[in-house]
Amino acid sequence: PKNGRFALVDQRVAEYVRYMQAKGDPITREAMQLKALEIAQEMNIPEKGFKASLGWCRRMMRRYDLSLRHKVPVPQQLPEDLTEKLVTYQRSVLALRRAHDYQVAQMGNADETPICLEVPSRVTVDNQGEKPVLVKTPGREKLKITAMLGVLADGR
Repeated sequence: PKNGRFALVDQRVAEYVRYMQAKGDPITREAMQLKALEIAQEMNIPEKGFKASLGWCRRMMRRYDLSLRHKVPVPQQLPEDLTEKLVTYQRSVLALRRAHDYQVAQMGNADETPICLEVPSRVTVDNQGEKPVLVKTPGREKLKITAMLGVLADGR
């Protein structure tokens, strides 16, 4: 049906979604399903009568013009002269190895990489056609530790 069998549940879940959007909190389909089950229980709808399935969630989102929105990361661009820089670096390493008679076990490479302690959800439910998707986070998404990774030229 156009309104769904449990139109009041749909309406209250849609209100919940709008409330969460206004707060800037991300909303998942799972959160919508849990809220729907909670509302159905308040309305004394039997568990066998309403399951808040993924199919129900999709249809309810369609009825209220909601869709899943993904945050899209901005890709990092490689420098245009990457090949030239790489060849220059390799030549300088080989020249140092010859000049100082370094063994392969004495040569290594190390790098640092950040590890995020909190990764906010990249998916939220929002109105169809909305361009900027604003999502509030706990503020710790920039909290990171740094891991140091290293390898020797002989494979250790």
